[in-house]
Amino acid sequence: MMTVKNNILLHNNHNRIGVFDNTVRGGIQVAGNDSPAIRLRNNTVGHNMALRNNDVKIAFVAKNNTIGGQGQCFGNDIAPTGSGNTAGGGLTGQCTNLD
Repeated sequence: MMTVKNNILLHNNHNRIGVFDNTVRGGIQVAGNDSPAIRLRNNTVGHNMALRNNDVKIAFVAKNNTIGGQGQCFGNDIAPTGSGNTAGGGLTGQCTNLD
């Protein structure tokens, strides 16, 4: 668990990605990854959480995240799954059913 004053940016990774139990004053952006698994759980995000154009082989899970801005999910193969996510600006695209 940690507090991040700015943003978390995860781009072009080829390993498993896990972001758990953080307070992020900025946003989280996960984009352009070719990963076996991506998991985001129990984070508090001040701005947007954007999950875009990721190629995930096994599991893509977003669960119990509290987002101040929008939860944006577009162009992911496979689409994220999960529940318990809230976003002040709404959940859009592939994130629509993650509440």
